[in-house]
Amino acid sequence: MAVSLRSVSRVLCLTLTLAWAFFAPAAFAAAQENGWQSRIAPHPLTPGRLVAVDKNNQTLFVFERHSPLRLAAKYICTTGQAEGDKIVQGDLKTPEGVYFVVQRLASGLDFKKYGNEAYTLNYPNPVDKLRKKTGYGIWIHGRGTSIVPRETQGCVAMNNEDISVLGKNLAPGTPVTLAAGVTQAQDLSAPDKATLTMLERKTQGWARAWGSRSPSMFEYYDAQAYSLAQGEDFSKFRQQKERLFKSLPWIDNKIRDIHALSGPGYWVTWFQQDYKAPNLSTKGVRRLYWQKDPKGDLRIVGMEWAPHLSGTLTASRGEAAFPPLDANPRSEEDLPAKAPAKTPAPAPAAAPEKTPQPAPQPKPEPAKPAPAKAESPAQESKAQRMERLASEGAAFIEAWRGAWQKGNLDAYMSFYASNASQGARKGRAAIESHKRATWKNARPALVRLSNVRISLENGDIKADMVQEYADKSGYRDKGVKTLRLKRIGNAWRIVSEEWSASEL
Repeated sequence: MAVSLRSVSRVLCLTLTLAWAFFAPAAFAAAQENGWQSRIAPHPLTPGRLVAVDKNNQTLFVFERHSPLRLAAKYICTTGQAEGDKIVQGDLKTPEGVYFVVQRLASGLDFKKYGNEAYTLNYPNPVDKLRKKTGYGIWIHGRGTSIVPRETQGCVAMNNEDISVLGKNLAPGTPVTLAAGVTQAQDLSAPDKATLTMLERKTQGWARAWGSRSPSMFEYYDAQAYSLAQGEDFSKFRQQKERLFKSLPWIDNKIRDIHALSGPGYWVTWFQQDYKAPNLSTKGVRRLYWQKDPKGDLRIVGMEWAPHLSGTLTASRGEAAFPPLDANPRSEEDLPAKAPAKTPAPAPAAAPEKTPQPAPQPKPEPAKPAPAKAESPAQESKAQRMERLASEGAAFIEAWRGAWQKGNLDAYMSFYASNASQGARKGRAAIESHKRATWKNARPALVRLSNVRISLENGDIKADMVQEYADKSGYRDKGVKTLRLKRIGNAWRIVSEEWSASEL
């Protein structure tokens, strides 16, 4: 039987002794040449559970931190047909870096490609976008047939019986490192310990600055890098936050359970965030992506937000207000198969540390073409979009409340669309006539909003809240106010307002 040179090289790659090289984020250039080497070591900021994929060894590890950090499980897996870090769509490479599980897929899957279940990852993450990497749909999934080494188009595939066990540890938000090599160490280096101490201090300082509405918050960001990574001009982000800082009388921004991991040339910190203000209340997980600026200072280059489904900020019918889920997820496994690009062999590392040789696995069969699916242009994620719109809606509602409480009729009416409804009153003219007559006899004294909940419905913003009202004659009421906002031109406007009174 004839055996191709490519097949032989794959098997040899798995049976050779590997060289493990210490990696620090500053050594990104070297990591690009040799592949990123992820070094897993115990530290108070190490997450309680971590999945790590070793592409050279075609092995997936599960680490758990129970004082000490231990290897809880390992499985054979298969990754991209081409070696190296993923750069462009369709290059047949599995990316290298720190990623997080987004959602589980268990229906509508092509069984031959994905087996019984799949778990999507947040590739490309903000640093990938900063580095102008392209592609989409990197998953950890099963396979309809037994896996063979290096057979995917970028995903991580496992045998169905293994992923059915692993899946119990792949809850949304689980960190996953994808690396050329993975090694477990007893301790971190002194520089990495110092970096983690610095990151923890900076993360806490960033949260305090936000909570105190301080302009020092913006000093934690690399403005130019943030603009590229987030697809949003940093000046607009800053202006939006500065408007909120001026309009809100207070912000309570608590964070807890800080974790951190290093990627190739960057670090990620993530934590539970509980944000409260007079106009908005949210709970979820915030991720900050850090890189060193030209002066060597760690600065935020990107952010991600994963809200809790059970948090205060929820939509109607029990749905998440801004779930970080893709309603129509796609994978690069659905791209037409092609021959992998040749990758130069990595240079040997100094003083290699030997690891056990993995068992030989059968050679792969040539990939069969699959129908192509067009890739949509790069856009902000649903979570980022909802966070942005929630902030816009919150700022709008607070400005509307302020105009109402001051009794400024012109300013108050500027928030309404011409065809707006306010209970039984239809049209802006009817609303204005009613308010003019009401305020002539008793001007507003207090408008207080609490438990504001914001959601998206067909592109509109829906907000309901507890409202307390008092006027200068002594009248008071309390109830639930529901607003629907629609974007008209470049501005949001109220198109409907409903009120349901409750006992004080």
